[in-house]
Amino acid sequence: MRRNTVIRFVLVAARSVSLFSYKKDDDMLTEGSSNLEQFTPDQVNWATFASKPFEGGINTAHDPDGVGWITEEQWANAKWDGTIYNPSEMTH
Repeated sequence: MRRNTVIRFVLVAARSVSLFSYKKDDDMLTEGSSNLEQFTPDQVNWATFASKPFEGGINTAHDPDGVGWITEEQWANAKWDGTIYNPSEMTH
């Protein structure tokens, strides 16, 4: 019984230390920020989302007919023939 009490006390103490000894993110960035590695990408510039596909002059719309680098014949050849495939039977 005493052992459980000691273990519980140690866990509560460790949790309390971790809760009350944090640093704000801003403080962490100023302390040796050159050593930090960014794991998430920078926020994307959504202002160019609608216009960028058309800058090259190849694409005319956001639908399959507007994709200039795929011909109408290539779209027709890529049409599904209705065959059902079991992926577990496919080879790598």
